[in-house]
Amino acid sequence: MRLVLLVPSLTGGGAERVAGSLGEGFLAAGHEVTLITTTSRPDFYDLAPGITRVRLDLTGARAGHGLGWRNVARTAFRLPGSLRRLRSVVDEDDPDVVIAFMEHLNVLALAIFGRKRPVVVTEHTDPRRRRLGGIWRVLRRLLYPRAACLVSVSDGVDEAFSWVAPELRRVIYNPLPAEIPVDRAGAGSPVAGDPFLCAMGRLDREKGFDLLLEAFDLIAATHSEWKLVIIGEGGERPALERQVRDLGLSGRVTLTGSLADPFDILVRSAFFVLSSRREGFGNALVEALACGVPVVSFDCRSGPSEIVEHGHNGWLVEAENTRALAKAIDQMIADEESRSAMAAASRASVQHLQLESVVARWEQEVFSHITGGTHSRDDGAS
Repeated sequence: MRLVLLVPSLTGGGAERVAGSLGEGFLAAGHEVTLITTTSRPDFYDLAPGITRVRLDLTGARAGHGLGWRNVARTAFRLPGSLRRLRSVVDEDDPDVVIAFMEHLNVLALAIFGRKRPVVVTEHTDPRRRRLGGIWRVLRRLLYPRAACLVSVSDGVDEAFSWVAPELRRVIYNPLPAEIPVDRAGAGSPVAGDPFLCAMGRLDREKGFDLLLEAFDLIAATHSEWKLVIIGEGGERPALERQVRDLGLSGRVTLTGSLADPFDILVRSAFFVLSSRREGFGNALVEALACGVPVVSFDCRSGPSEIVEHGHNGWLVEAENTRALAKAIDQMIADEESRSAMAAASRASVQHLQLESVVARWEQEVFSHITGGTHSRDDGAS
């Protein structure tokens, strides 16, 4: 099949990484893949050779994803021409399927192509916890029933779209990044120097790193040799750095910034902590587990409970309860035997999320649905 993937950017978000990984997987399965970004922000992720890369700039906006209502309003004079360009570029490629990533692009793709060619929209966040602005919310309600398929990344996210016909909805978990080699992952990897726990994600409020720092502070004196490493970048960095200083944790907490390859750190960590206030899926959790690392996670409304088997590959604690999180961290540090057992189980618990397996589900549950069941893997085409 000929596929076009629409994504705002490749600047470091989870959905952006997933778009690139799926593009690589679709390509390996024999499909033709074009990936179009709709903002001019610089790339953080590399694409697999063979994917056709097209860069557009729909709004000229530098901040955010470039398609928020304020950015669109600020650059409304250029938007009609930009959308015509997008339509022209996609029509020239003449794809069998258009796959859109992120809410605003989902709406725009359906508005432009929804009656002309199959559009698959993907939802990566729980809309009950992250609401769209008024006009976008109305447009989503009007246009999503036009989608050829709505793919949600977890059952929790899918539950929020009960107003879309069940036959149009699918739940397909995000794939593991292809760049986690087996020989780099393994339980019990030695830690050079002081032992540390690790966290990863955008430095914004929804990821709850302020809550993690509060929890770590509660156990820091008891476990004075332990450190915390947080991988990621974002607008909350100054506030988090200030919080580290105010809590007296300077020298105990490291903010690494964004890393194209975080796995060397993940694989050496004793365990991983997810402190998000909300999640759609929890990419960082499965990446940590794939590195042979047990996890402690807030039990957000969607995502973590579908990944973490409590007591088997990690622990779930009450969402946004910093004392419960601190207690779980304390127990994970103290109980090395339990930690090792969960580490030993962690990699096997996410093997079903290998890229090839996830792509096969897309082919079986999405592409075959669109083509009326005529899709075949014999030569990778319909």
